[in-house]
Amino acid sequence: MSRELHWYEDYWKMPRNLPRGQSFFIGHYQTQRALRYGVKCIHTDQDSALSTSLFEQGYGVFLHFASGKVKEITLGADRETGHDLHSGENLMELVLSGVFGELSD
Repeated sequence: MSRELHWYEDYWKMPRNLPRGQSFFIGHYQTQRALRYGVKCIHTDQDSALSTSLFEQGYGVFLHFASGKVKEITLGADRETGHDLHSGENLMELVLSGVFGELSD
């Protein structure tokens, strides 16, 4: 895995000082453009970026919840949740419904 997408539940919990070469992509357009051009490390709060196609593009997906919990998700069975993630599933819907971790109010 040479690329990473870090999704943040809470914009205000995103780190403000990223390592060199990493960038924030806050808007939908910016985030989609970064994905289209294969930016290696994307930090975003855009729910619409969450898709199982990320795995096909070589991205590792990391979910950063407002609680401070960070969870890497991959295709296949998840030990913690018991969910078996398959290509083509609606990843955004699964994340926002709390399948991979409890969302804040």
